[in-house]
Amino acid sequence: MEKWKVLKIRVNRRLIDPLSGFLFSRGTLGLSYDEETFREEEEADIEGEDDFTEVKAYFSPDFDLRGMLPDLKRFVASVSPLADSFAVDTVEIEDYGWTEKWKEFFRPVRVGEKVVVTPSWENYEPEGGEVVLVIDPGEAFGTGSHETTRLCLEFIEKVFRDSRPRRCIDVGCGTGILAILMAKLGAEEVLAQDIDVKAVEIAGKNAAINGVGDRVKTTGLPLSRLGGGFDLASANILAEVLVEMASEFRLKVREGGHLILSGILREKLDWVRDEFALEKFREVERKSEGLWGALLMRRE
Repeated sequence: MEKWKVLKIRVNRRLIDPLSGFLFSRGTLGLSYDEETFREEEEADIEGEDDFTEVKAYFSPDFDLRGMLPDLKRFVASVSPLADSFAVDTVEIEDYGWTEKWKEFFRPVRVGEKVVVTPSWENYEPEGGEVVLVIDPGEAFGTGSHETTRLCLEFIEKVFRDSRPRRCIDVGCGTGILAILMAKLGAEEVLAQDIDVKAVEIAGKNAAINGVGDRVKTTGLPLSRLGGGFDLASANILAEVLVEMASEFRLKVREGGHLILSGILREKLDWVRDEFALEKFREVERKSEGLWGALLMRRE
């Protein structure tokens, strides 16, 4: 019987959303935690045992959990002063059918006006002009279940509704979900970029499954080594990383083109906006869901 690795994290409940985003971006196959320990925000002025829960993140047997721990601890320290209230343990569990059982939790989900994200094992029939994206949860981030991905999908819909981008790029593509939507909405050329070799592979497979493999090209090259002139660029990455890349985006997005930025904690939206304003990007609109926010910007 196969064993699965489990990362157990005792953490303050206010870190659940950002922690989930980090773990999915690093390849977790699923998460669980006890929601019964949660209390309303106004009741949480005094920190106590009820403010904590144990998050369990499941990984494949060959995943290097120990190698990921330093990055995990740095991430928690970067997003919250609650980092001291943080403990980690790793265990292995037997696979008692979990590899099939977890599929019960993934069903088709509607995002925005007409986008539906569905796993491959669901025989979903589109209705009324729906755009269906077949994306299986797996070793890359981006299934439409996380707020940051949904915000990006909604903004991509808006951009294509208001204009017709021809050349697009998704930076940090994960499963390729954003690049695939761009192609399905009419983009002629889409580049799905990620420095994670596994994500590049998965994005390419998903593009083929969705019938857009001829228009979605994948690459593991860094953004600095790619050409420019894009009508639309998207990036669902942490705020600190986005800010570091701001000057690169100025070189890649043409004047009048659009840039979608997500993976930003709501309290950091103004900071990211101001940093990108220095690179000639103007905020068009912002959206938020839960702890997360996203910006739609236009290159001046």
